[in-house]
Amino acid sequence: MLARFLAVTATALAFAAPALAQKSADTLRVAINNPFASLSTYDLPVDEAGIFSREVYDYLLYYDEHNKKFVGALAKSWKRIDDKTLEFELKDDIKFHNGNAVDANDVKTTIDYVIDPKSKITFIANYNWIKQVEDELARREEREPPRGFYLAKGDLAARRGDDAEAVAHLEREIAAHPIDPRAYARLSVVHTLSGRPREAVAALRRLVEDNQTPVAYAAAVEALRVLGDRTAAARLLRVARGKFPAHPRLIQLESEG
Repeated sequence: MLARFLAVTATALAFAAPALAQKSADTLRVAINNPFASLSTYDLPVDEAGIFSREVYDYLLYYDEHNKKFVGALAKSWKRIDDKTLEFELKDDIKFHNGNAVDANDVKTTIDYVIDPKSKITFIANYNWIKQVEDELARREEREPPRGFYLAKGDLAARRGDDAEAVAHLEREIAAHPIDPRAYARLSVVHTLSGRPREAVAALRRLVEDNQTPVAYAAAVEALRVLGDRTAAARLLRVARGKFPAHPRLIQLESEG
């Protein structure tokens, strides 16, 4: 089941609780009885969250109760290779909420997280029969990973609290795609949460040194603000504005103070 953040419709939410539409803000506000920290049904399988998560996540397959058969959701087709192996072919046109295509490695990453004992999900017995997930794309990616591959792995490791693994994956992302500012910023956050402020600042310094672009400067300024060092953020923003005086994102950051 993969996160595919879809717009939640009023029909789906009607069963949750009374709702209030705020047309001017294009927002639907819903009252719930018990707050929940996550929409992941793996980590927090509670009924109230399930009303929302079913609109956010998709399965490989779902069961059509009316016709008493499995139907593909993310999967276009599937077949049993042998007694212990199932093969799924994904649909060609599935995308995440940001427009990125969903591929076999996204499914693998999700299942790897679910079956990893370190994840400590609630109903592990539902998934521990899965012993291994392989795909040809992932084997190619080990040689030449696409942008975001190790970033996603780093995020999953950080969620599990595995600091060392998160840092290792983020460093691999930086080595493979040094022009992407996201891994530097995430690395800085991981170091900060682990009590390593010097390493956190060093990660942002590397971001700017490796990428002399306005986007890199903006990402570093935003990360410093998130980390609470607004003095350093303001100093870096002044440098960035001197180098790129007309860049709209830097102008916006300056206006935000």
